[in-house]
Amino acid sequence: MKFKKIIVLLMVVATVMSLASCANKSGVPSGMKNAADEDEPFCLYVPESWVTSKGDIAGAYYSNTDKSNITVMPYGGDFATTEEYWEDFKTRCSAEFAEFEVIKENEAKVVSGRNALQYVYKLKIDGEMYQCQQTVLTYGNLLYVITYTATVEKYESHLADIDNILSVLAFK
Repeated sequence: MKFKKIIVLLMVVATVMSLASCANKSGVPSGMKNAADEDEPFCLYVPESWVTSKGDIAGAYYSNTDKSNITVMPYGGDFATTEEYWEDFKTRCSAEFAEFEVIKENEAKVVSGRNALQYVYKLKIDGEMYQCQQTVLTYGNLLYVITYTATVEKYESHLADIDNILSVLAFK
């Protein structure tokens, strides 16, 4: 009987120890935090120094003085393919913005184990030129558009962070 109690005690201690070690390995990559709400079907891990902007659209921006940002936006039922989304987006931007330039189209990527297409473009908003990178993929019945936006001057300075964010984006 005493032997069984010792075994049970050892199992309890082992379980507690393994749970404690899991708490340190919560799945959040080192130096990052989750910018998505808990009810989102994905985790948007961004550098700890970035400012999260949880709400209707999951996202984060670099700082209060540099609003370079990344967002994840789901679309349901509007588009059958990523290419269809992009063609519609291009048409709308060309009509709405006097200065809209596509830099790169249909670059194949893999994000969270899913095939994705990436697009890069510039546009002028309120006299300021912005450069954007959209990475588009499907998960379940939804299309997810992951958009990085920065002024043209700041765009290159955050690409390493953006590449890292895309490399650790995870669907639940």
